[in-house]
Amino acid sequence: MNEKLMLFCKSILDRTAANFPNEALHRLKANMHHLLNPENAPKPLLPMQNPTFHYYPGLRDQPWWDITFMPKNQLMECKEKIKAELQGILFQEKFTPFSLNVTEPFPPAYLDGSMNTYHLIRDLDPDQNKYAQRQLELPQTMALLRSIPGLADDAFFSCFVPGTHLKPHAAEDNVRLNVHLGLEVPRGCGIAVAAQQRIWPEDQMLCFDPSFTHEAWNFGASNRHVLLFTIWHPDLTQAEVFAIKLFSKEYHHYVDRL
Repeated sequence: MNEKLMLFCKSILDRTAANFPNEALHRLKANMHHLLNPENAPKPLLPMQNPTFHYYPGLRDQPWWDITFMPKNQLMECKEKIKAELQGILFQEKFTPFSLNVTEPFPPAYLDGSMNTYHLIRDLDPDQNKYAQRQLELPQTMALLRSIPGLADDAFFSCFVPGTHLKPHAAEDNVRLNVHLGLEVPRGCGIAVAAQQRIWPEDQMLCFDPSFTHEAWNFGASNRHVLLFTIWHPDLTQAEVFAIKLFSKEYHHYVDRL
């Protein structure tokens, strides 16, 4: 067992227990044990669920989620305001190629074509000032995001140029769900999660578990624009979210010290 990793996990548990003294934290403790003993860790039971770093057992597992965040008429009003803000970003050519994190580009083996993004929330980036400025410039988009229960740590506009195919891949873990609001979606675009294919509807959002193998494409004639953000898995407790945030923020520093 890696002693440094054990001490790191213990630090996460201790700080979580101090902030949530009335919670037993059984599931969180079990998952920390699984991190330290991966050879004995539970594996996903459903086909095509393949988190690349860690599977957090005890949560409901399903590729697609039916979650209504607001009435359709309210969503349509918000959507038109967000589309107007999107046009300003496009006019100023602020999109950049998508990256997994601040320093690591998206693996080219998983992408045909071009996927460009404009981040509004990226909690793991040490330079938070630029996101604060972007949020001020896009008040309607941020109003929608701040109204979302369980909003997690990532939100961005995504642009697929014609001919782009984001090939089958899976997220690191199953503690977050991805939510998509289609803004400009030409014919020939689609998304598949665990081989279940859908398109972006006009009057609702798509929500899915990215720990299942998923892919997306734009074989249409114009750019596809989507607002993408993450939410915490609905089965997580506040204490678990607190611990996962700590782990996500500090794990890379821990790795750098190895």
